[in-house]
Amino acid sequence: MGVRIYVWLLFTMMTVFWIVLLTIFLGNVSSQSVMQRINASGYGKHQLLTKELRPGAMNGFTANISEKGQYLYQLMKAAWPLKALPGDEGFGGAGVFINRSLLKEREKVIYDKGLENFGVNMLANERIPVRRNITLDMPECKNLTYDTAALPTAGIVLIFTDEMWSALMRTIFSILDAGPEELISEIILVDDASQKDHLGMPLDDYIRIFGGKVKLVRLPERKGLMVARNVGSQHVTGKVVVFLDGHSEVQKGWLEPLLHRIKEDDSVIAIPQTDVLDHNTFHYQFIKNSQQYMCGFEFDMRFKWIPIPPPDGIKRKSLADPVRTPIHMGCCLAASKSNFERLGRYDPGQEIWGCENLEFSFKTWMCGSRLEIIPCSHIAHMFRPHFPYKWVGKPYIFERNCLRVAEVWMDQYKVFYQHRVSNLQVSIYILSR
Repeated sequence: MGVRIYVWLLFTMMTVFWIVLLTIFLGNVSSQSVMQRINASGYGKHQLLTKELRPGAMNGFTANISEKGQYLYQLMKAAWPLKALPGDEGFGGAGVFINRSLLKEREKVIYDKGLENFGVNMLANERIPVRRNITLDMPECKNLTYDTAALPTAGIVLIFTDEMWSALMRTIFSILDAGPEELISEIILVDDASQKDHLGMPLDDYIRIFGGKVKLVRLPERKGLMVARNVGSQHVTGKVVVFLDGHSEVQKGWLEPLLHRIKEDDSVIAIPQTDVLDHNTFHYQFIKNSQQYMCGFEFDMRFKWIPIPPPDGIKRKSLADPVRTPIHMGCCLAASKSNFERLGRYDPGQEIWGCENLEFSFKTWMCGSRLEIIPCSHIAHMFRPHFPYKWVGKPYIFERNCLRVAEVWMDQYKVFYQHRVSNLQVSIYILSR
């Protein structure tokens, strides 16, 4: 036993030695740590074990994951936050319930500020690690296997604005932990003009621990989800582009089914099943029986789940089979990069957020592609009670976006939506369709 402990200590010391040596080689460690500079909650034993590197220290590694860059990526993993273990709060997607009435006054202030600034329970967030090993057992999917060597690579595009640090980190680490590593060409973070300090230089510094696997693109002014996704897609080097929001978590096995379906038919826009990440407890809520529903909408252009029509249900031999769907939810999709570009990307004339899922869905079906929900791919999205950031631009942004979609794509049926917004001061101008 003593020999084992000695060997373990020696290995640990050598690992630390090489990391320090690498850091000195690339640039001196700054005197101010990332933890000190990030003015946000969510740090603990699982969340930050390294100090920032001098800005520019790894510039030579960020263009592509070269052989040297891949080696650096593997080496820097030693500085990643620890994974949650059985018994840790949040392990496996478990939530943390906090009764506000039992909190001390100082804690109530933190609780209320978290809801106001980020739309989440910050106290629960502080107790949950950023790497929490989410693996859900889906009987209809567990026996499926994929030849990863034959699957296309994917670039993951994450859009965020004034996002909570730990929520963004959970998204990134869940993607990297779920893998497969060799199928992820890069993760592209697109910052849509965030104003919060912790998303400035601290983020630039921190992502260097990913050795170039994670890249950051900043928009100089607020452009909105549609333009940000278009910009992010242009930085993807993989064959497939996957869009996610910065407040999501994925589970092991989420990526392969999407890539497999696109490999079978690259005209398919592949949609994962969307589970719920609770904003109050951070519980990963697996939505049961989701294989029996598809995405729909009312004529107010709002999303709703609708039952799969019997004819489509009969065609499915298994609950693992793809489901054709009229539209998608909007928080995640995967597409062949060439097909995404052929469809014209997202409409850059739409503003900030809203109706982009309908616009892209209509365009997909009317221009020779198809939308399919892939039941064996699951991601969780956090639906917050309100938007924790300021909207910019003209009033009635959602209504204007939807009116634009109706005018361009709905032909004679556009009157159903036009009637619903006729009492609002909403107008649009479209040069061409």
